[in-house]
Amino acid sequence: MSAAAAGLVGLPFLYRDEPLLAEYCAGYGEAVADADALGPCLRAMMKNYLMWSERAAAYPHSARATTRAYLALVDRLVANAEAITAARRSWRRRLARLVPGFGG
Repeated sequence: MSAAAAGLVGLPFLYRDEPLLAEYCAGYGEAVADADALGPCLRAMMKNYLMWSERAAAYPHSARATTRAYLALVDRLVANAEAITAARRSWRRRLARLVPGFGG
């Protein structure tokens, strides 16, 4: 089960300790560093299950909230497309001057 699915049904997370997952999962369960840590993390979660389940019930990254945030990002990108592409062109020209062979 994915972290998002667990969060949507109020279950605490056992997740791999890596930056992308930590961004969404930290505070809602136990991070597992490697296979050897799985047992201790699971026991810690079971010991503190009530606390973790209460936190997980407040998981903010629902499908609706995530979709709204994504659509808002797309709206901002579309509204500012000209300024964004102009800034990219500026950086590509600078990079082309600094890096021989860069096709900016």
